[in-house]
Amino acid sequence: TLTEDMDLSYRSQLADWKPYFIWDLVVPAEIPDNINAFKSQQFRWAKGSMETAIKLLPRTLKSKKSLFSKIQSVLHTTHYIIHPIMLWLAIMAFPVMALGQVGGYTKELILFWTAILLSSIAPSFMYSVSQSTLYKGGWKKIIIIPFLSMIGIGIAVSNARAIFEALRGKKSAFIRTPKKGDRSTVRYAVKMPYLALIELALGIYCFTTFIYYLRAEKFFVIPFVLLYAGGFLCVGTLSLKQAIDESGILNRRDNSDSATGVLVVE
Repeated sequence: TLTEDMDLSYRSQLADWKPYFIWDLVVPAEIPDNINAFKSQQFRWAKGSMETAIKLLPRTLKSKKSLFSKIQSVLHTTHYIIHPIMLWLAIMAFPVMALGQVGGYTKELILFWTAILLSSIAPSFMYSVSQSTLYKGGWKKIIIIPFLSMIGIGIAVSNARAIFEALRGKKSAFIRTPKKGDRSTVRYAVKMPYLALIELALGIYCFTTFIYYLRAEKFFVIPFVLLYAGGFLCVGTLSLKQAIDESGILNRRDNSDSATGVLVVE
C-alpha cells in the first residue's frame, strides 16, 4: 500500500502488539509549501488509506477486537471517502434546485446543517488543542480554520480520483513529497496540473449555483455552496499559478546547472 505506516500499524495490532501514545513528545514536521505537492501528498494518503482498508479491514472485522475498535478502524481507513461525496454534493446542488426540489424542507435542512457543524467540531478541536498546547498564543490560529476547510474541499477532485484508483486496484509509485527544508541536490518539478482546470470549472459551477440559490432565497444552502465555490476556485487557481511559477524557475535553473537531478511530481 502507499501508506506503509498505516498498513504496518494495523498489522502490528492484529498481531496483538500494544501501541502507546506519548503525549509529551513533540515531533517537528513540515507541510509542503506548494499546493500541488500538498495535493500529491494527500492523493497518496487517500489512496493508501483505501488500499489499507481493502487489504486489512476484513481481517480487522473478523478479529477479536472490541466493537468500538472495529468501528474506529472503519472510520479511520475509509474517511477519505468524504471527498467523492463532497464532489457529488457539489455537482448535484444545482440540478436539485433547477428541478424545484428545494423547498419545504426546513427541518431537514436544520438537521443537515447541525450534522455538518457537529462533524466539523472534531478536526477544528484537534487543530485548536494542538496549536494551543505546542505554542504560546497558538489558539489565535483558530481563525485560519475556515481557510483550512476550503482547502479540504478544494482537493476533493484529486482525492476522489485517488479513491477510485484504489477501488479499481490501480497501483501507483510512491512519490516523495518535496519540502522547503529539503537539503538534497535533487530538484522537484511539478507537471502541469490538468486537474486544476476541472477544479476551476467546478468553482465557477458552484459560484453559479450560489447565485441561483441566492436569487431563489434558499438561504440555508447558500453558505455550503459558497464554501465549495471558494474551495475549488482557491485550489484550482493556486495549482495553476504555482505550477507555472515552478516551471519558470526550473527552466532558469536548467540553463545554469544541468548537473542537478530532477524528479517529477504529479
